Amino acid sequence: MIGVDTNVILRHVLRDDAEQTPRATAFLNTLTRDRPGFVTHVVLAEIDWVLKRGYKISREARLSVIRGLVATRELEFEDGESVVRALAMAEDGADFADSLIAASAELFGVREVATFDRRAAQRLGWQLLEPAAPEPRQRPDADAAVHSGHSPNTSTTWFGSVKPCSAAT
Repeated sequence: MIGVDTNVILRHVLRDDAEQTPRATAFLNTLTRDRPGFVTHVVLAEIDWVLKRGYKISREARLSVIRGLVATRELEFEDGESVVRALAMAEDGADFADSLIAASAELFGVREVATFDRRAAQRLGWQLLEPAAPEPRQRPDADAAVHSGHSPNTSTTWFGSVKPCSAAT
């Protein structure tokens, strides 16, 4: 088995690069049932995203490409069952990447997915994290932040500190 990156599949599907398209097609033609290509969920999500954002390809055409990949005997998938389930959800109107998340979560017995995405929450029954009520505005106390060891421009989360980027950097 050999992993197949997004760009190889896209060059073959889009036929948009005179040098890479024939190489991608030739490589894909070497795949067999005994030596299949391996496609991850990330690759599928990237394919959908690139076709949508970069090439403005319709939902129906994007899903058709993914359906065609799934039907290809010489390709194996990270979790084929989740991919098929995700396709069904996407065909019912949900975003494909969100559908893939939902299908993978279902496979592992996850009953809820938290999101800020209203559309995904609506279409997939996820828990929408509503914005908190605004707190009364107070003048930031830079001295208190310095003495507490926290910078006013740093938020601490359960996975570490993240310093926001400014547009100038």
